[in-house]
Amino acid sequence: MARNIAVKVLIKSKTYFWIGTGALAIWFLALPLIKAVGIDPNGALGKFLLSYSSEILLTGVTSIALSMVIFILNSWAEDFWSDHIQPIFTEYVEAIESSTEEAQQTIVDFQQTLTHEMRENSLDQAIILNNHESIKSRLPVILENVYGTHCTRADGFYNFLEEGVMSFLDPRKPHRSAHFQKINIVKDGDRVKWKERTKFSLHTIALDSQYRSDLSMDPETNYPFEYTTTAKYEDLESLIITISVNGTPICSTEGVFSIVSQDPLVIRSNNDNITATHLGGGDIQIIMKYDIPINRAMTEIITEEESYLDDNDYMFNIKQPTHGATVQVTLPEKWKFEFFHVSNKNNLEPPQADNERTLHKKGWMMPGILMSCRWIATEDTE
Repeated sequence: MARNIAVKVLIKSKTYFWIGTGALAIWFLALPLIKAVGIDPNGALGKFLLSYSSEILLTGVTSIALSMVIFILNSWAEDFWSDHIQPIFTEYVEAIESSTEEAQQTIVDFQQTLTHEMRENSLDQAIILNNHESIKSRLPVILENVYGTHCTRADGFYNFLEEGVMSFLDPRKPHRSAHFQKINIVKDGDRVKWKERTKFSLHTIALDSQYRSDLSMDPETNYPFEYTTTAKYEDLESLIITISVNGTPICSTEGVFSIVSQDPLVIRSNNDNITATHLGGGDIQIIMKYDIPINRAMTEIITEEESYLDDNDYMFNIKQPTHGATVQVTLPEKWKFEFFHVSNKNNLEPPQADNERTLHKKGWMMPGILMSCRWIATEDTE
């Protein structure tokens, strides 16, 4: 900017110089020019033209003097600007440019932070304002953004979890907890009897006194309990199974079955909650179903079975997520376990005797086989 001003001043100085030079030239050549064109210097026109000679002279001298003054002042001003003003000006310009860049970066950072916060808050608000079913329906989209599009494939792990496990995240859905199963294998003459007592709780988190949720619990919620076992046809009458809920027996196989026909074998049950199906040969499958009312946080279930046993092995598996389990198996004295396998060796308690084994699992267990065992009978056992 200063350089542009200096150039303009220098141009104006030259203009005044040439004006002055021209005026002096006119003053100096005025009389010869008048005579050259045939004008009488003593005539009226000649006297009129010559009467302005003094003004022309003054204009020329003044213009030249002014041009010199302007030139000198311009040179001084330019030197003063270069030596004193320009360094300060340059320093301030650089400082302003630096501050401007920092300010621009600060604005960009602020915009990015603001955008991020707005997105985060918008997501939080959307989750807060939407209901359970609306958010649940968008879980596949959320998982796609978090982990990838493979989550929503028909054969993806998400669909597997949703069908078998994720429904138990709902606090209104009861899950099994504190499973305790005691199995005694006992001699009964020439045969072996299976005596089992299993106790567990149906834990409904939504009914915990300290639990807070916007999900409403259906007052008529029922848990579809099912118990399945097998027996030989000839042992059907001696089979005893009872189911108790919160200390009250609700179902039993005693006196339930009657034979309708031998060929084909048809078994009738006088209890709609109990069925007996001929599987072929002499094997009968017994299924007991009962809708258990859920009206408390912990609903205690006890099942007891006494039946004859022809096998020498057992496998413990669970069909739904369960929290905590203990399984004790006791054989007759002097009998031994051929093997007692568990899914995690840390869950196997040290044996107290050769004929006793205990599986103890803390925390959550997913559906699957947790234990399998086989035992060996000795001939000298009384």
